[in-house]
Amino acid sequence: MTVKPNAGIYRRDPMFDCEWNYQDEHSFMTAHAEMIRIWDARNTTKSVEQVEIHNGLHNILYRARWSPHHRNVIAGLCADGLLRVWCTNTSSKPGGHQKEGEKDELLFIHSGHQ
Repeated sequence: MTVKPNAGIYRRDPMFDCEWNYQDEHSFMTAHAEMIRIWDARNTTKSVEQVEIHNGLHNILYRARWSPHHRNVIAGLCADGLLRVWCTNTSSKPGGHQKEGEKDELLFIHSGHQ
């Protein structure tokens, strides 16, 4: 028996991190080189949202974590050493989708002690 990977999650771009949402048992995210993809585990043929990293460089996102307190807040650590925090625009309902024309909001950038 041959098992084929799900076409939605199996992609050519490398995935550096994956984490379940603390507030939504059906939601998880994958961190890729230049974006975070948010998925609904009940339907993984297509991500429900993509959070793009807009920093003008080809920067690599190595780690991403959900807020343990807020359903739509994600922090990501990039190769440039900056920590970025986004508020996603997925619905507050489990399995919600980003509405047409909505953008994710970059809330905070922390440069550490550089």
